[in-house]
Amino acid sequence: MSYITEPGTYIAYVDESAAGYLHQDDKGRIALRIPLSTEDGKRITWSSYLSTEGGKTRAAKAMIEALKAPANWAMLLMQKADIISGKRVSVVCDYDKDGNGEVKVGRNGKPFISAKWLNDPDRERSGGGGSGELNPVDPSAFEALARELKSVSQSFIAEQGDLPAPKPHKTVHEKSFNEDLASDDIPF
Repeated sequence: MSYITEPGTYIAYVDESAAGYLHQDDKGRIALRIPLSTEDGKRITWSSYLSTEGGKTRAAKAMIEALKAPANWAMLLMQKADIISGKRVSVVCDYDKDGNGEVKVGRNGKPFISAKWLNDPDRERSGGGGSGELNPVDPSAFEALARELKSVSQSFIAEQGDLPAPKPHKTVHEKSFNEDLASDDIPF
């Protein structure tokens, strides 16, 4: 098994996850973790913690835009419904950096690469996991979060449909050369 080792954008497919796509670390944080494989067999896992507003929005955008999941995707994943395995995505990979902007390296001296973004692979176009052990998510602690994620997902869907109409161009009346000559004003 080989892993993606260079920054870039790759076409990949979501791998089936026997343990599910939602995990809880030893600090109680819930994360969405999506294992991916490229056509040539390279692997990487995209993840987003659901403990911050930014993480929730990032997860909702990836699920709705890139994976075409329904708005209640969080509850479906918690119920271990198979709604994303095999789906094709574009994954943007880059060097993993520490808080100072320095590239993280492993014991072997090679830089860490992480999956930064999941995108719709058919759409034209011009952060980090913990080291703790992952545990299944407690269903009773997850219900409120699933409702909130559904709301964030529905808002994201609504925003996609509410794109503003383009502003009309102003009509500019241009003076003719003869109109300028007829004026007594001399611009100095």
